[in-house]
Amino acid sequence: MKLIYLLVILLIIQNSFGYPEKKLGADFGLDSKILYSTGQVLVINSAPEINLIYINMDAINLTITDRPLPYPNPATNLDIVLAYTLSKSSNIKISIYNPFGRCMKTVNVMKYDLGARVFYNKLPIHLTDDFGDAFGNGIYLVFILDSDTNKVLGKAKIAVSR
Repeated sequence: MKLIYLLVILLIIQNSFGYPEKKLGADFGLDSKILYSTGQVLVINSAPEINLIYINMDAINLTITDRPLPYPNPATNLDIVLAYTLSKSSNIKISIYNPFGRCMKTVNVMKYDLGARVFYNKLPIHLTDDFGDAFGNGIYLVFILDSDTNKVLGKAKIAVSR
């Protein structure tokens, strides 16, 4: 048991770039725990021997693993939250379009910032265009894109009713 704690401490020291290890609730096999860091996943299996498995997170394709959810929807004020789950941390871009195809707002989120982290993200968005004008009543299309490849990762619709 002391060896496991020692390995975890060594891993935390090795990857301490401002992003501490986080213990997930998921189990990997019998009596094991999953830890992840900025670039890899460490699986510690404590029964009957210790197995360390490193998974290179950079080799995983960037995807959104569930449907993006804007709430409240319909938006009755100018503040919404866009919730989605990323398969890995990456630079992303969120573009909001009106029904006529005009890009009303673009939000760029840098890797490891709020909204661009691996797993569950909740990104607050203020519904004003790039000139500061409030969105009018109507339906707006939200696209979540990978900033590096411009690949569309997810889509959602927002109804504005004030």
